[in-house]
Amino acid sequence: FFGLNSFSVGTGSMVRVSNHISVHRTTDEVLSRFNSSERKCIDDSDNYAIYMVENNAYGNYTLSLCLLDAAITKTMAKECPEVNATQILSELFGSDLYCSFTKVNARIGHEKVATTTDGKEVECQVACQRQENEIDISTQGFPGAAFVHTREFWLVVYKLFWSCKNEHTKYGFERPGLDRQYPTLCAFYDEYFYGNEDVKKTIEKFDESDGSKDFLDWQNKELRFSQFEAKLGMAEEKQEEFQKTIMLYCKDNLAKVVVFIQKPFVVSYLHDQVMSYLQLVANMGGLMGLCMGFSVVSLAEIVYHVALNPLLEFFSKNGREKKKIGPTKKTGITSHW
Repeated sequence: FFGLNSFSVGTGSMVRVSNHISVHRTTDEVLSRFNSSERKCIDDSDNYAIYMVENNAYGNYTLSLCLLDAAITKTMAKECPEVNATQILSELFGSDLYCSFTKVNARIGHEKVATTTDGKEVECQVACQRQENEIDISTQGFPGAAFVHTREFWLVVYKLFWSCKNEHTKYGFERPGLDRQYPTLCAFYDEYFYGNEDVKKTIEKFDESDGSKDFLDWQNKELRFSQFEAKLGMAEEKQEEFQKTIMLYCKDNLAKVVVFIQKPFVVSYLHDQVMSYLQLVANMGGLMGLCMGFSVVSLAEIVYHVALNPLLEFFSKNGREKKKIGPTKKTGITSHW
């Protein structure tokens, strides 16, 4: 349903999934200094109560959940008004499920603004603390010609031993459906397996314990294809037909998925601010010191010459002028004419 980081698997194919893992972390300084729009990511500390995360039905916040929530809140009200947009999607059924699946799934990725539970709108961003999985996918046909020599082939033979029984077994009552789709399949079991009491009782006995494991151990010793004619009375020509019928069943009902981590280590990214305020001041001082010979002493000299020195000159000049124009002293000499 989410369709964002997924792949499809069909019967008759083998899918190889190679995963490259990277872990992204964001420092506390970035989380506290910048908001989600500036740092381009959303953290739990942002307190964006998006419904798909708030109801705890889908785990922690991810970009996929935010885009899904945006598609639901924007599209569901318009296209599926009869569906409760706050209901968990896995609980929908019938026409409600069809409407939500066809309409909402088509809009995932187009709506990028989610609505929080308190009515605010927030742009969907990646999570600040996240793991990213870069997936490479390759497919090929399955099963191949060599499948008849594998243990999995014999597990299918063992499973069909029970499915072809004309009664209700641990796999259900599958005989009618098998007869319609593979008319000759269960006929082999009727003639060569159920008709041989020793083989039939031996295989049925395995179901009492770990049936598949015990059957594989017994088959490896007692029921190889080279022993089919002696053990079951199946001629070589019939063996080839039996193999082709089992392979046809496998192509219609089996798929193989191989998932592996290509490299045995994880790439870790730490997202941090380019520089803090303290680093900015330190860098400016360093550059000025390098380029202009600037220092704290130079700053004191600038303050002195720009501010203090003119004030001192002003006050000293005023003092000299007052001293120059002050009253003269009497000498005590009297002139007579």
